Order: sequence, then structure tokens, then C-alpha cells
Amino acid sequence: MSTTQPTLSCLTNVKRDRYAEKKRKCVDQMKQYLNESVLRHGRAEKIIIARKIFRFLSTHNCRNILIKDHPKFKTTVRNKLIEFYKIENWTEAKYWYEKIFNKPIPDKFV
Repeated sequence: MSTTQPTLSCLTNVKRDRYAEKKRKCVDQMKQYLNESVLRHGRAEKIIIARKIFRFLSTHNCRNILIKDHPKFKTTVRNKLIEFYKIENWTEAKYWYEKIFNKPIPDKFV
């Protein structure tokens, strides 16, 4: 009885497919949150959605997929958190910035 072992290219394809599936889930969830934020009115309701978004982005998988792999998205998230903290006076933005980027919130936009 012979057993065949998977080839390196086969394993690479499996890994790539898993990554693509995780990425698709992260992107779909972000779209859902953003669509939900458009439907909300008032600062309090929008803050609830913002918390959901930043909590989601602070998870290991999504931080690696959406933040580390996409520089434009990373810059957008950084600037939005800085704006919320400096201009909108939402002090919680400082917490999310540090949780997502593992460093203190800067004084300037990126």
C-alpha cells in the first residue's frame, strides 16, 4: 500500500485558500459594519458602530489581514482614530489606537 504525501505546491495552495477565505470574511464583516454606520443617526449610535469596527479590527486575524496587508486602509484607520481623538474629543479612540497599532496615538495625522 503506498501513501502519497502532499506536495509543497499543494500545501501552499491550501494555505493560500485559507488566507483568502479569512480575508473574504474580514472584508465582508467590515462592509456590514460600514453599511450599518450609514443607517445610524446621531453621535451615540455611530459611536456604538465605531466600537464594533475597532474591536473587530483589533482581533489578531483582521489586524493581520486588513491593517498589515493594506497600507491605504491602515492609514485611513490611523487617521480616523486620530481625528476622533483630537477633533471629536472621543477619548476612547486613544484606547483603540493603542490596541490596534501597539503604540501611543500620535499628535499628527499620517
